[in-house]
Amino acid sequence: MKKNLITGITISGDLTLANYLVVIKQLKEIAKQYNIFLFIADLHAITTKHNPQELKSLKLKTAIEYIACDVPGNIFIQSEVKGHTELAFVLGCHTKIGELSRMTQFKDKKQAQTTSFGLMNYPVLMAADILLYRADVIVGPDQKQHLELAKTLAKRCNDQFGEIFHVPQLVQTLSTKYRIRNLLEPTKKMSKSTKNKKGIIFLSETPEQVKYKFKIAVTDSENKIEFDFDSKPGISNLILIYSLVNNLSISDATKILQTNCPNYLILKEVIANSVNQMFAPIHLQMKKLKKDSQVVTNILKKGKQNAQKVANQQLTKMKLLGFNFND
Repeated sequence: MKKNLITGITISGDLTLANYLVVIKQLKEIAKQYNIFLFIADLHAITTKHNPQELKSLKLKTAIEYIACDVPGNIFIQSEVKGHTELAFVLGCHTKIGELSRMTQFKDKKQAQTTSFGLMNYPVLMAADILLYRADVIVGPDQKQHLELAKTLAKRCNDQFGEIFHVPQLVQTLSTKYRIRNLLEPTKKMSKSTKNKKGIIFLSETPEQVKYKFKIAVTDSENKIEFDFDSKPGISNLILIYSLVNNLSISDATKILQTNCPNYLILKEVIANSVNQMFAPIHLQMKKLKKDSQVVTNILKKGKQNAQKVANQQLTKMKLLGFNFND
């Protein structure tokens, strides 16, 4: 019997090339072993300043992108499944303030904006997202501290009340091994939260936009195609992207590029063409889905129903804590 796996994405913007290569592209293989639940995290999106109308638009856009990528499993909107907020409240009652105040992401974000309880409570909501489905999880390197809190809360409640929660385990993906970098700042990860978007490849971008961004990617003055992130971060990042797009080892990708690219300009063109070729069927599917929103609605509805069924099983266990949320 397959185990459950949960993963999600905050709707703060388009899916990026990094999102696709290190997680989404691998889900078909992972689906052989797991029932995948993939949620669009609109609750997490409101923990920072947001525009309600823009949020609604981004929610639909994100759903279309996921579906166009032919992601296996159940795709649903986080806020539409009963239990995320209910379980978050219960878990919050078992979370220490000091645990939340020490979270690296909270400390980083509170420097840039007015601190809210929602922002501080983000890791508790994330723990609820995971524990609600008795699931293992895919998270990026920057979320591992939050995963450790989810494990801590699961064990803490289990020790006090009996076996209520599955203690989640990290499912290894390329996101735990590789970090695709910003094309303009190859010492930093490719993150959609970066202000300068020219170093980020978005899934929805046109072939011309993709070519332009690779053309201006930072390299170096050596004109040597070698993989070494310490001394050649820009070139190494391009080789990594090419290897993941074409399902090649770093060694094989490097040899192919060395053979076929006499200079960095050709190198960038070759990689841009590979990315555009990979994006082409996704763009075609996105175009179809935008014309037929009912298809998107039906997929999200089915995902919600399947997710709610599993969530209700966990909520039934909450009776051991004296609650009966799903009646």
